[in-house]
Amino acid sequence: SLPNRLVRAMLDARAIRGLAGYTALAQEFVHAPGCRVDFRLTTRRGPHDLEVKNCHLRYPDGLAYFPDSVSERATKHLTVLAEEARRGGGATVLFVVQRPDVAAVRPSEVHDPAFAKAARRAAAEGVRFRALRAQVTEAGVAVLGEVPVDLAPYDLEGPRVWREERRSTSGWVRGPRKT
Repeated sequence: SLPNRLVRAMLDARAIRGLAGYTALAQEFVHAPGCRVDFRLTTRRGPHDLEVKNCHLRYPDGLAYFPDSVSERATKHLTVLAEEARRGGGATVLFVVQRPDVAAVRPSEVHDPAFAKAARRAAAEGVRFRALRAQVTEAGVAVLGEVPVDLAPYDLEGPRVWREERRSTSGWVRGPRKT
C-alpha cells in the first residue's frame, strides 16, 4: 500500500509534474463492476486515470522489471487505461520503484509476456508510462526523481538466465491460479 499512499500524498501536494492541474480526485475509481483504477483526476481537458504499480525487482543490468510474476490483474488495468485513452481521456501508469539503484523500468517479458504486450499496445493507444524512484528508510520515504520506462522489445536471454539461476532460492514460486 506504500506506493499508493506515496502517490496520493504527492498528488495532494501537487508534486507530480504533469498531474498537478486537476480540479478533483477520486481514489479507487470504478469504471465497471470489478474494474477500477487507483486514481481518477478531473482536469480541464477531461478525466485522467492513474494506475500505480509497485516495482521492486532489479536485475543485474541495473533495470527494474514489472511484474515479477504473471499478473492478469495488471494486464486488465492496462486494457482499461487503453480504452480510456481511445475515448480521449488521459491515462497514465506510474511505477513506483522502491529502491535507489535502478536506471529505468521495463515490462517483464520473462515473467509476464502478456503484460509486456499489453503495455506496448496501451502506449500505442496513448497511455503514458512513467516511473518514480524512491528510497525507503526507517526515517521515511524519499522520492529520488523519475527514471525512464523502456517499452521497446529487448533480448530476453539475460533476464531469463538470471531468473532461472535464482529460482530455487528466490522463495517466489507461483503456478497458475485456480479458479
